[in-house]
Amino acid sequence: MSTTIWIMTLWAALWVPLAVAESTNCRSFALRLSYDGPPTSSPSKCEKLQPHALKHGHEQVWTSKESLLDASSIEKAYITHAKPLFTQSQIQAAKLDPQYKPVPPEIEKALTTGGQPIINIKLRTEGALKFASITANNVHKKLAIILDEKLLANLVIVEPITDGEIQISSSWKEIEAESIVASINSLLHCK
Repeated sequence: MSTTIWIMTLWAALWVPLAVAESTNCRSFALRLSYDGPPTSSPSKCEKLQPHALKHGHEQVWTSKESLLDASSIEKAYITHAKPLFTQSQIQAAKLDPQYKPVPPEIEKALTTGGQPIINIKLRTEGALKFASITANNVHKKLAIILDEKLLANLVIVEPITDGEIQISSSWKEIEAESIVASINSLLHCK
């Protein structure tokens, strides 16, 4: 009898921290509407976030407290690499145009160099449908992507996104992008 009680107590002791960890982890990824300052209509619905380390030091973003999408909507995160905006032959052809204005060498190099990491977040079917609705209803508004309560990106919704993928690019290095992807993928057990 005492052995049975001990095993059940041990199982309960193990189960509770796992359940708490799962619910905490699910909340460490969120998509929220964001604003440049506190909304005047309802400032109590917003909270101030500290700028993410990869963003400019002076940026401050306000977000709604309500999470529009969380980690339970994610299927996987992965990295792709940016393609160059122009090929060398396109740049050379442009230089032959009589109205061509010289471009500084560092800008020309940036235009012809690809390889910067892009973080892709593929959403599950339900999440993709919800994200399509969110983006359709909030065109020209800002959407904050928050990971571990830090601002990862603050994007303007230009048009509805219906393919179920979120792409984030920044000036981060490969190792930083890999770390972010690993953090997002560690949340995939969330339901």
